[in-house]
Amino acid sequence: MVENSVKKIIKPFLGFIVFLVAAGAATAQAHRGFLEANWVEANANAAAPSLMFKDANAEERSLEDYLGKAVIVNFWATWCAPCRAEMPTLQALAERAFDGGEHVVLAIALERNIEVAQRYLDDLGASNLELGLDAQMTGFRGLGEQNQELEDLRGLPSSFVVSVDGRLLGHIAGPADWDEPFAHQLVRQALGAMNSKE
Repeated sequence: MVENSVKKIIKPFLGFIVFLVAAGAATAQAHRGFLEANWVEANANAAAPSLMFKDANAEERSLEDYLGKAVIVNFWATWCAPCRAEMPTLQALAERAFDGGEHVVLAIALERNIEVAQRYLDDLGASNLELGLDAQMTGFRGLGEQNQELEDLRGLPSSFVVSVDGRLLGHIAGPADWDEPFAHQLVRQALGAMNSKE
């Protein structure tokens, strides 16, 4: 009798877990092609915003600190389900090698606690992302004020790409598959190595 009661309790939970796994896989698949279809290219010579945030050691950092590297800036939060869905592809992009320079995937969490954000990334296996913190959301909210090109970045996730010389290449609002060919093309463009081979 106890065994039957336990089965009645566990069975719905197992069904729910299977549903979540299937939904996650479907969501990730649904993001294929979204990046290319929704990418908003910046005007030529548009400057990247002067973005301030804290790093994993609670040190003040600026986007200017990354000059000389291609930077994929991604704003996210632990409570954002679409953010979670795209994290594995951001991790894959961070791990990918490109000829012609260095690239960084800068994952800026809109969270109050850096440890919570770091644990979340660790649980997802996204340890190659460079973690930043925008606890007051001042950097995220100020994007449009600094650069009209980024006015439509209001929801999460939101991302933009900066070239090695500090130019804004473009942005996307919403979750994307960052391990597809168009994303690789963006990184090569940011590196100034469009003709390089993987």
